[in-house]
Amino acid sequence: MFFINYNGKNINSLIEKIRYIMNDLDLMQTLFICEACGKKKDVGFPKEKHQKLIAQSANGLVRYTIIHKCNDGFPAITNLYVDHNGDVRSRTMEKFPPMVKKKKSAFMVPSPTINRNYDLEDLKQIFIHNQSLDKKLLKLRVRNEFIGVDLFVNLSENNDLNPLCSIQSDFGFTTIEYFDTDVPFTPNLEKWFSMIVNLFDMLPPATLGNLWEILNYLVDGKGDPPSDFDERLMKRILTSHEIIVKLKDVDPTSLQNKLSLIKENLDSANSELLDQMEKIIEENSSNTLTLRDIIRLSDEEDTLKIIYLFLLLETKDIISYETPEIAA
Repeated sequence: MFFINYNGKNINSLIEKIRYIMNDLDLMQTLFICEACGKKKDVGFPKEKHQKLIAQSANGLVRYTIIHKCNDGFPAITNLYVDHNGDVRSRTMEKFPPMVKKKKSAFMVPSPTINRNYDLEDLKQIFIHNQSLDKKLLKLRVRNEFIGVDLFVNLSENNDLNPLCSIQSDFGFTTIEYFDTDVPFTPNLEKWFSMIVNLFDMLPPATLGNLWEILNYLVDGKGDPPSDFDERLMKRILTSHEIIVKLKDVDPTSLQNKLSLIKENLDSANSELLDQMEKIIEENSSNTLTLRDIIRLSDEEDTLKIIYLFLLLETKDIISYETPEIAA
């Protein structure tokens, strides 16, 4: 999934970037600065496409979603609203609403079912439209009543499309609706959706960034049925802040042999990343090091790679960890 490379470069990614640059040389540029971590990022809007979107806009503004790795190691998502001159008129850093449970009536009969935190009409609506240079995101609506969010991905506020399918979790608290006519709805995609909605009921995402990485991983793997490894990786994404990591008590020779076996199937960039992870874990063996701490030290694009390599260390019995039992 991650390792289509030539000299350490992702060929598919390079091709898409070249096409993007060739098609959109005339860009409107602006500087984005994250209000949480202060990271700066140059953002370019294709002028011709932007003017078309302005002409279709009801308020004379176009929404662009900026996604970058933030303080916790996961994506932060900010919507910029840009006018016809390319000036940012407003911005919203999208977050989950605070968890506030509904008040119970004194006359309510006790029920063995899980109580909803939100009514469907009270869910916070979040709209995200971000076409990555590396992949095409799917058109989805993800509703989760535990976290109180109704998330629209690549759909407009006035969306009048009917979903091609609707997948609900076994407990009924999470629903994914699929709208993407450009990508066929397949039995494999249905299996991914079914796994994700049930996972979100058991382990509701702590942040929007957690949820976003799950959707990113889905886009990468949607052509094949999800495996047990995929489910474990998603659980690690959702519980990374709770997983305490240590190296097992393994003699140095055995440790290097095990690492060498893993590296046989990795390219040079990921082998180097694995070495960095091993060093970080070893240096912090006396401290309370979480998987999220490791993720925070990695580069912008490496979050999913870190978790993937973490699972390889796990399966080769190189690390020990403490984790919520449900995430095992």
